Order: sequence, then C-alpha cells, then structure tokens
Amino acid sequence: MSTELGYPYNVLSSVFGERVESKADNAKQLSGLIEKLIEPLPTELKRIFMLYTKEGKTNEEIAKDEELPIEVVTDRIALVLRHLRHPNQSKQLKKIF
Repeated sequence: MSTELGYPYNVLSSVFGERVESKADNAKQLSGLIEKLIEPLPTELKRIFMLYTKEGKTNEEIAKDEELPIEVVTDRIALVLRHLRHPNQSKQLKKIF
C-alpha cells in the first residue's frame, strides 16, 4: 500500500475513514462517479473540494489563494464530504471498490 493516496482514492479514504488500496483499472470510473455525485452541489463547494482533493492543496493554501477565512474553506470541504457520506452516495462509491 502506498503512503500517499492521490485522487480519487483520497476521497474514498476521507468518506469511509479507512485507507483504500489504489487500483489503476477503476480510477477513471471512480473519478467520474465522484464528479457525478457532487454535480448537484453549488459550484463554489465543488471547486474548493477539487482544489483540496484533486490538486492536493491544504486548507491554508486554499484559504490564502481564494482569500477566504480558513473556517469557510474547512466548512465547504466538510459539506461535500457529508454529502458523499450520505447512504445513497456512499453505496454507489462502495460498489466500485
């Protein structure tokens, strides 16, 4: 198992609270599903979440770049994770891994 998981496996680790083994064969499918599941959310939430998960920026880096209080950045990331942890979304994510 690698020490640092990249997108989209870092999202699974955040949602389920456990490390998920990286599998190159389903990364594209998983990435597409995550983007589909967060589609109904406001654009600002999705953008901050992608900066955090896909680009690997820290909350502090995002807050500085976006000129937002760190609490706002943390809350926006938490809202998206809460959405993905909902039983309907998490069932779809579990089917892939």
